[in-house]
Order: sequence, then C-alpha cells, then structure tokens
Amino acid sequence: MRTREQKVSMLELMLGQMANYCPIISRNTVVKNSTSIENIWQTIRLHYGFQSTGAHFIDFAAIHFEPNERPEDLYQRVMAFVEDNPLRRDTQITHHGGAIEEDEEMTPSLENFVVLTWLRMIHTDLPKLVKQRYGTKLRSRTLSSIKPEVSSLLEELRNFEDAKVMQAATINFPAKSKFFHEEKLKLSYPRSVKSCPLCKAAGRPDHHFLSKCSFLPNSDRKYMVKARQIPGILHNSDDESSDVEVDTFSKPTQSVNRAQVHQ
Repeated sequence: MRTREQKVSMLELMLGQMANYCPIISRNTVVKNSTSIENIWQTIRLHYGFQSTGAHFIDFAAIHFEPNERPEDLYQRVMAFVEDNPLRRDTQITHHGGAIEEDEEMTPSLENFVVLTWLRMIHTDLPKLVKQRYGTKLRSRTLSSIKPEVSSLLEELRNFEDAKVMQAATINFPAKSKFFHEEKLKLSYPRSVKSCPLCKAAGRPDHHFLSKCSFLPNSDRKYMVKARQIPGILHNSDDESSDVEVDTFSKPTQSVNRAQVHQ
C-alpha cells in the first residue's frame, strides 16, 4: 500500500506531465492551483475560447462533409462535438431557468440522432437508402447499433468510386496524350503568311499566295499544277494555307506573255 508521500509524489508527477503538454498555461496554475482534472480542462477551455456555452453549441451547424473526407472521419468529428457539449453540474449554463443538477450522459436516442445527422451530412437521400437497405435489421435494432455496418458499406462504395475514377483516368490518358502531341505538332508547323513575291516586288497588294496571283504567267501556273502531283514535294497539300494551291477555275484578269528573243 502506498504512503501519503508516495501518492503526493505521483500526483505532482502527473500534474507536471499535464503542464508539459500545455506550456501556454502557467505551470503553477496546473500543478499547485488546480483542484481537479475538470478544473484543468476548464482552464484550458477558457484560455483557447471554446468553453461549453449555448453559443458554442450553435457551431455544430458549421460542420459539413468536406471534399476528399472519409465518412468515418466526419462521424468522429460529429461525435466528438456532441460528447464535448453535454450539460454538467459545474457549468454556469441553466436550462429553462433551472440549474443543472446532474451531469448529462449520452443516451441511445442521442446516439441515434448523431448517426442520422451524420448520414444527412453525407447526402440528404442517404437515410432513405439506409432504411431500404437495412429495413429488416432496423425492426429490432437501433440505428446506432448498425452504424459499423453502414460505415463498412460507405467505405466500400468510396473505394469503388475511387477505382472507377482511376480507371477512367487510365483510359483517357492515351487520348489526352495524343491530343497534346497533335497540338504540339500544330505549333511546330505554323501556317504560312500570305505574300505574293511578284506583287510585292512590283509594289502591288501582295496579301495572297503566288498560286493565286492574277499576274502569274500561264506556263508557270501549269508548272505549279504539275508540281503538286509529285509526292513528297509539298507538305499538307490539302491545307488552304499552302503556297502552291491552285484554283484551276480562276482566270487571270491580265495575261503576261513571255517575249522570245531571236538572235
């Protein structure tokens, strides 16, 4: 059996460890001035500003299902909030004008309400689906008692959705890579700028290709038509931006004949 001195020494050691984990609070406040564990807890609450008050309970409305959050993590957040806000005798909160005479405990109905709220936070239609899926079991069991089964089902559905997303990403990856490859090729071969060298040299408007020039001699035009038929000479022969594209139906407005020089 431990002596009084041993008990005091162990108590001081425990309080010292608690003070080490909360250095923001004065060490004497924890080791010498505290009267109970609850008193230390209330001191910490007072310092950080999250005391159990009627206003603090309204913060429950700010809890939402965050993106990429596991359903079980959300449940733990909800349950931790509810367990942290029961009415106790040592609080200053009154209920309907009367003081709290007994510490409030977690009742089965409150546990059911927590699970139901948790399901609604995940999706508004989820409680209806759970009722359909576990209707037989819920005839003789509470909603809170089948919560582990619901959690397992939600985790399986989450893993299934993650697998579908990964599969879709894998299937779409080659097509996406091909798209970027094609875009890169397009950037590597910019479209030609329309400019006719004949008209440019003569000081005329030159915003057209040489093959479209009305001043191009017929013999040169025929030569360019034949050149189009030679494979490997031209790139993108079907591209409208090609400088050798010839409209065989266009007629020059002016004809330029070559003069033969006789010696």
